[in-house]
Amino acid sequence: MNSQFPDSFWIYKNFNMVNELNIAGEFIYDGIDALNRMNTIDEIPLLFSFLYHVSVGIERIQKIILVLFGLNEQDDYQTFEKSLISHSHDDLNRRIKELCSSFSSTSRENAFLAVLSQFYITARYSRFNVGTEYDLERRLVSEYIQSNLSSERIEHHFITGQIIINHDVKELFGRVIGSLSKKYYCAIREGCDKAGTFSYELQPNSKAERIFYSTEQKNSLYREKVNESIALIEFFVYLRNTSDSNAFIRFIESINPLEMDPGMTNEYISDFCNGIIPQALIDEIETLYEGISIKDRIQLISGLGEMNADFEWIDVNQCFLLLKDLREQKRDCKDFIKLILPIVERIKEDDTYYELVDGIPALCQQLLLHSIGEIDFLKHMECYYEKLDQFYKEV
Repeated sequence: MNSQFPDSFWIYKNFNMVNELNIAGEFIYDGIDALNRMNTIDEIPLLFSFLYHVSVGIERIQKIILVLFGLNEQDDYQTFEKSLISHSHDDLNRRIKELCSSFSSTSRENAFLAVLSQFYITARYSRFNVGTEYDLERRLVSEYIQSNLSSERIEHHFITGQIIINHDVKELFGRVIGSLSKKYYCAIREGCDKAGTFSYELQPNSKAERIFYSTEQKNSLYREKVNESIALIEFFVYLRNTSDSNAFIRFIESINPLEMDPGMTNEYISDFCNGIIPQALIDEIETLYEGISIKDRIQLISGLGEMNADFEWIDVNQCFLLLKDLREQKRDCKDFIKLILPIVERIKEDDTYYELVDGIPALCQQLLLHSIGEIDFLKHMECYYEKLDQFYKEV
């Protein structure tokens, strides 16, 4: 293999593994997200999603480490590849310890890896087998919680008696998963140094960055989710109460709001903080859309949230229309100056297109002070009209 593809091992360890690392981070993040949305342990779909995503993410990280430390050019790569066909997280962890002397895991982490192994190998498809335990994952997680939290920190639902996924439970899993992820990532960095690869690189602003670059106390990934909720709530408060102004905020302020139920606002925000667009909100919007032009409404709001939307251009367009009115004698100079000066000032604040209209305020001032006559002023404004008209044609 090496004689035919002299760079294949490096390419394999570098490019394949860097993609796997970012994939692993996505899975772990989505698992923590499912955990954060849980209220009780008998929410089986969310519990399954939590265990499934975390088990897939952790397994992929483990195998990256084995590739970086365990595969050499002189090895039989096919035998090595077969050795990776395993879903036993605790066994993969044992092999990592044998290859990476700096790596270690605690008894709590080892017990969690055993839970992931049992889930992935046995519980993942157990409901498709007649006569098997239909909620094995619930039992596995319940036993883990009871073994790792004191009884006074474990709450039970007053009717079902099932464990409530409270702050302490989420913190337990957030810490153990965060700690394992951080340790595995450190091992990957060490393996990259050994292999001379850049497999540790993470995509900017990705879920993987949130997982592996987390700086939360005690490596708690649950705290990452809490911080996300805080940031979102602060943004809502800012957007509602700010006195700041820019083209984007002015555009939102120009849209007439729908007459929504204010009593549902806090419930909607709670769902937003859990990464959910509530069905009740969707239903309310559909009801409120009855009797209005949906096409016009959607066209009006479609730019919101679009990264390439250009809200500064709205003010520039207003300037163009005012210049057009002046040119066609639909406005006199005095009315034109009164309307255009605040718009040009807003464009100056946003800066993006100010060079298109930067001389207009000075010319307006000159006309008001009688430093230039109306005919000369109109000639100058005609130049600005042509400048904007040409710009429109080019874009």
